[in-house]
Amino acid sequence: MKNKLDCFDHVVVLMLENRSFDNILGYASEKFDGVIGKNLSNPSPTRTDGKRVHGDGEPIKVRPGTTMDNPNPDPGEYFPHINTQLYNCVHPSKNAFSTKQKHFKPPYNQPVTGTPKSVACSELPYPAPMTGFVQDYYNKIDSNMGIFHTPHSDEYSIIMECFAAEKVPVMSGLAKSFAVFDRWHCAVPSQTFCNRSFFNAATSNGQVVNTKYTKWLEKDFNRDTIFNRLEEQGKPWVIYYDKMDVFPLTLLIHFQKLWPFFKEKKQRKLHFRHMEDFHKDVENGDLPAYSFIEPRLFFNHNDMHPPIKILGITQPSSVTAGEDLVNEVYTVIKKSNSQKPTGSNSENTLLCITYDEHGGCYDHVSPPKCATPPNDGSINEMGFPFDRLGIRVPTIMISAWSDPQVINSQKQHTSMLKTLGMKWDFEHLTDRDASAPDFLEIFNRTSPLPGTEWPCFNSIDNPKGSKDNDNYHYPLNDLQKAVLGMAHELAKDLANVGALKKEIKIGESLEHMKKILNSFDNQ
Repeated sequence: MKNKLDCFDHVVVLMLENRSFDNILGYASEKFDGVIGKNLSNPSPTRTDGKRVHGDGEPIKVRPGTTMDNPNPDPGEYFPHINTQLYNCVHPSKNAFSTKQKHFKPPYNQPVTGTPKSVACSELPYPAPMTGFVQDYYNKIDSNMGIFHTPHSDEYSIIMECFAAEKVPVMSGLAKSFAVFDRWHCAVPSQTFCNRSFFNAATSNGQVVNTKYTKWLEKDFNRDTIFNRLEEQGKPWVIYYDKMDVFPLTLLIHFQKLWPFFKEKKQRKLHFRHMEDFHKDVENGDLPAYSFIEPRLFFNHNDMHPPIKILGITQPSSVTAGEDLVNEVYTVIKKSNSQKPTGSNSENTLLCITYDEHGGCYDHVSPPKCATPPNDGSINEMGFPFDRLGIRVPTIMISAWSDPQVINSQKQHTSMLKTLGMKWDFEHLTDRDASAPDFLEIFNRTSPLPGTEWPCFNSIDNPKGSKDNDNYHYPLNDLQKAVLGMAHELAKDLANVGALKKEIKIGESLEHMKKILNSFDNQ
């Protein structure tokens, strides 16, 4: 049997956005711990202000989802939202009407007595009942729509929808053909920046929410990342991203550690490359040791993020656009057959498809009771001690050395860091990845399966508006505002960039970021 650490020389991670395991793979197979054969539901929502709740008061059951942009609008994903989803608790009650992170009050919807500013995992119910998704979604819709709109049961019940397998044929097909994890949890019960930070750095510098976005650029946010560890080892690495996004999100989240590699054009060409380059690098057998792929976040986004409604306008969005991206990345690796002595090919490349967080989408499995904090000296936001993991996210590992299998043992985002540290002999980043389990058990074949024998998949037709529609004139969602705001903050001292408009649209924001990048390059 081949040494498991020798089953791969190149790792490609594609991290998508905001979907839970049940939401994407719950109906994929009876072999997975999904929703098939289970009588799963959440209680109907209630109110504390005496107003009537629309609906019959009966529990809202899990059902197959067929609308490719649901849940629409986007569910809550702040730390307090996740606590409500886990424990069906709104504490204090005024948190039900909060629309911004700064409006939430301690204990941030955690079910404890009083209003402590910090709550340890040992003080919380275990397992979490997972009964507050409907309540939180109702609260989110209600607080965002204002006093003239009361959420209808048809609106809030969609949070319990999980996609039918035939609606996500690429993800469900890959999960049944390779190694799927039905106990892979995101790192933090909260948002995008925090979880993406943990994936590559085993810490979020104590942050538990995205905002205030510019904090991620500050000098104190200077924790090492896997990219720095690989650089120290002389191992090549690349962050691949869509050129339409101008600035990669990973760069901005880890700004203090990655900016030197981006600022200098020669280094940028080595480490920050576009998706067109990814295709060429795979075809030529030139993949680095570690590749981290960002989906397109701005123009016609293909990240699978649920749609966000702003001023009554919903940006075009579809899970199918993300399915297309997954299939694109998988297929080009499947076809790779470089014979270079140290080149990448389908035999020696491990592809990991995962998601940053569950994004408020329903899942029935409680996170583990406790987790190891990073213990990196950070000051913890909202008093969160980082002793809990987040909710399950779909994670699939694709390798020529892996037969179809379901991994039931608990894993987490830092399991990737743990495994790669073992592979390339680099020191752990924090206590979180030091204590994380590896995933070497996926390598269970005695000989590699040729890429020519890997299955082929086709996604369903992409609905108009999710790929072909020009969305230049749509308002920005919160994630897009964050990327734009961070990029502008970097360039605020450059005289020729200009002021940032208040009501800026997607097209205008892309042009503004291009101007920022050109200003840096022309200094």
